[in-house]
Amino acid sequence: MKHKPNEHLEVLTTAEQAAYYEPPDFNEEQHYEFLTLSQNELDLVMSRGSWSARAYCCLQMAYFKAVNLFFKVTWSDVSNKTVSFILEQYFYDQKIKLSKITDYEYYTQCTAIAQLYGFQMWESQFSDHLLNKANELVKLNVNQQFIALELLTCLKQQKIIRPQYTTLQGIVITAINSEKFRISNLLIEQITPEESKLILALVSNERTLSDLAAIKQDAKDFKPRMMLQECRKLNIMHPIYLITKRILPELSISKNNISNYGTFIHYYSAYDLRQHIKVEQSYLYILCYIHQRFQQIIDNLIIAFGYHQRHAQDKVGEINKQAIAANAIEQSAGMNHMKQLVRFYVDESLSDELSFGDIRQKAFNILDKQAIIKCISEDSSAVDNMIYWESVDKVATYLKSNIRCLIQNLEFSSIKEELSEAINWLKNLKIKHNITIFPNLPPRLLPYLTRKVNDQTVLVLNRYEYWVYRKIQDSITSGDTYFKDSLLYRNLSDELVAKDKKDAIRQKLTAETAKKPISKQLDELLAKSNQLWKKFHKLYRQGKLKHLYYDEKTKKLHMKRSALPKQDKIEHSLYEHFPFQDIVNVIKTVHKECRFLDSFSHVQPRYVKSEANLDHLIACILAQGMNSGIANMANIANIQYNTLQDTYLARLRLATLIAANDMISNSISQMSIFPHYSFEFGMLHGAVDGQKFNMATPTIKARHGKKYFGKGKGVVAYSLLCNHVPLQTYLLGSNDHESYFAFDIWYNNSSEINPQILTGDMHILNKANSVIMYWFDGELYPRFSNIDNQLQHLYCDKWLDKYDNYDIKPRGEINRELILSESENLERIIATLGSGEVSQASLIKKLCTYKQEHKTREALYELDKLVRSNQILQYLLDPNIISTTHRSQNRLESYHQLRSDIAQAYGKKHLIGKTDWALEISNQCGRLIANVIIHYNSMILSKLYDRYKSENNQKAFKMLKKISPIAWQHIHFQGRLVFSESAVINLDEIVKNIELAIR
Repeated sequence: MKHKPNEHLEVLTTAEQAAYYEPPDFNEEQHYEFLTLSQNELDLVMSRGSWSARAYCCLQMAYFKAVNLFFKVTWSDVSNKTVSFILEQYFYDQKIKLSKITDYEYYTQCTAIAQLYGFQMWESQFSDHLLNKANELVKLNVNQQFIALELLTCLKQQKIIRPQYTTLQGIVITAINSEKFRISNLLIEQITPEESKLILALVSNERTLSDLAAIKQDAKDFKPRMMLQECRKLNIMHPIYLITKRILPELSISKNNISNYGTFIHYYSAYDLRQHIKVEQSYLYILCYIHQRFQQIIDNLIIAFGYHQRHAQDKVGEINKQAIAANAIEQSAGMNHMKQLVRFYVDESLSDELSFGDIRQKAFNILDKQAIIKCISEDSSAVDNMIYWESVDKVATYLKSNIRCLIQNLEFSSIKEELSEAINWLKNLKIKHNITIFPNLPPRLLPYLTRKVNDQTVLVLNRYEYWVYRKIQDSITSGDTYFKDSLLYRNLSDELVAKDKKDAIRQKLTAETAKKPISKQLDELLAKSNQLWKKFHKLYRQGKLKHLYYDEKTKKLHMKRSALPKQDKIEHSLYEHFPFQDIVNVIKTVHKECRFLDSFSHVQPRYVKSEANLDHLIACILAQGMNSGIANMANIANIQYNTLQDTYLARLRLATLIAANDMISNSISQMSIFPHYSFEFGMLHGAVDGQKFNMATPTIKARHGKKYFGKGKGVVAYSLLCNHVPLQTYLLGSNDHESYFAFDIWYNNSSEINPQILTGDMHILNKANSVIMYWFDGELYPRFSNIDNQLQHLYCDKWLDKYDNYDIKPRGEINRELILSESENLERIIATLGSGEVSQASLIKKLCTYKQEHKTREALYELDKLVRSNQILQYLLDPNIISTTHRSQNRLESYHQLRSDIAQAYGKKHLIGKTDWALEISNQCGRLIANVIIHYNSMILSKLYDRYKSENNQKAFKMLKKISPIAWQHIHFQGRLVFSESAVINLDEIVKNIELAIR
């Protein structure tokens, strides 16, 4: 099959093309790795006719072992060191004059070597098979790089030698074109003329601001005006959203592709969608965007409802508190009068002959009749209730202006019929006064939610609304009320994969524990628990756990913390010898090493004839990461504003920024110094924590926090760091609990650095994180602030009484029967988390916070108790876990300092952007700049390491392993940026000067 590739659509980056399709240049270690031949390999080499052919066969064999490909090179193309190694290793007793290899000999060698390793040579007949695979992949992700890399992986698994780059490029482009043609035809068939008018009306220019432009704007806060705008957007989108619910399933495109197609809306203007691109493409981009945006705004309204309801409850509580205090003062005054009345019984001046009527008259002079009746007839609890509902009356205006519109625009689903009836009744209510027909009320609330008017029972609407809204909020929190069109508030049962699919999904996961049945997991955990309990009791009794001591006075267990090594002075003395460098020069130097800027592909790569201008890209990254903004950067870098704005819109996307960061991280992991950053050989520790940032333009994700943001609002940048390298970052609201995102950020790390252990502060813990990490072959180690408190979380298998003679005892037994009874549903949770089809953070939040009775969650919590108990026992037994946990978190704090200085390079410590999407871009750019600096420092440290190692300088070697690459005192962030071809830094010269300076 012949493919006609579009020369403008590169399916691999320049670095990937070099890695897959250019002959490797071996270093000394690789000579021994790839040119050390087995007997079978030597037999094949010696089977060649001439000595020159035999040497060439050695070379091709090394190429194949390194990259699974052959390269038709001449001897002049091969480095002299490689040629010398081959001749000296295998032909030292021969005088060989290397000659040109014929085409026949080259292809014969290739076929023989491929057969030796069990591979098949590429043939044209494989094209159809590979194209079918590409057609499957394009439905998962339309990104050409993803398809190409997956095809290469597939070929390697099937032991087929990959084709030429142009062939691969043609197959990928054919698959993408076929997918676009398929979707276009389906859209033309499925969309009716009326629906077409409805969709294209979004980009109509009849108004100054198109409906689509209005929809793209994010709400700034929860105030009524903003929420009314969100409701209007929802009403505009609703008929189109109904179209998406019908059409998108027919298109059979993945959630990932819906997101990919939806991002084009940020690049194309309404005019472009209306005039410049095909109508089917406009349909696709608009439908995918509306599908996501509608659900996002639904979530915004639900969050706003919760915010306003909690605020109303706080207001009622405050008003009620003041009213109760005022009532108490009034009752105190009434008590004085009552004392005077009681004195009549002991007043000696009063004659016994006085009639009761005279005494009663005297009593009425002190306190009138109605007041006395009120005092003796009042029930204190009824008074308190009446005061409470009178307090509710005072927030009626707040409820009306802030919550009514939200209720009207949300579609509730609830397992509680009475609540559903009350919600529907409120939504359909036409009259607001003298309501005599209303849903059933609890008898205890009738006196407060109704009143008598002309012998009729009339509903007090504002009190009823408040009562229903509170019920709704409690029901959402418990999981009884959910929203079908939401991203974050769907029904828990709808989130989990089907029972008949769970086993197939679990077996495809890479985590070995996740593949095991729950019964086997439970047996292994309980066996480990028994072992740990015996070991801990024995060592504690023998006094071998020197890091633990028990305070007899306070009756508490304490931990002696070992002093962490101080290396600030060592680092400062080294980095003061680093020459000052401009940040632009540093970026270009790192790009030369790992080509990370190649990741910034154009949003429409097939229509772009020129490559990205690196200067423009760097300027945009610095503008966003250092919060100067595009306009300010245009002045600083002397580049036109329109040029930078176009580069920003076309190339800076979350996907390209994450890919660029991954390339830098992966490059660092290949450096010689990287393994020495680890606390333990072969074990990587990842640290997670949040960092507060103000927002220049707040969105509804931002929250107030006087301690961190002063009078402003801010968000949290939640980051994962491993061996000094920032692997990922998420933007969270400052009200979000970080523990819900710990597994998400760890599991979805896309770099090649995969930490097995995750550390964090105490807020990394919740009711499920420990067992979820265990399922996916990870371990969770918090930095415990109080070890004695953790003793409350120690559990055992059964027979609790056998631990009676233990100094430290379990607090309870694990309910094995409960866990086993819910094993099938627990395996569904594993499959759901591993599939990634739903938001893992929102699923974990539901599992941890829902209050309704649910056996599956109870079983999950029970299993988490066991895993957490084992981890605490390991923590108590091993002081190294304690120190490495602290050191891991300290590294993250150092990164936060660097990230903070980058953000403040041109002003305040804040993120810029008017939408959540733009804020994510700003945050990822900041991480990219930090990653570049860490890479630059690591390159210099690696070169120093290699020199000291070759010189066997043990003292310098030992010192260097303690140096952190997170340092920036030698980097210039500010000033007028100068872009030039000679900006790449000579690292060898720097290393030479540093060596001379520190000797």
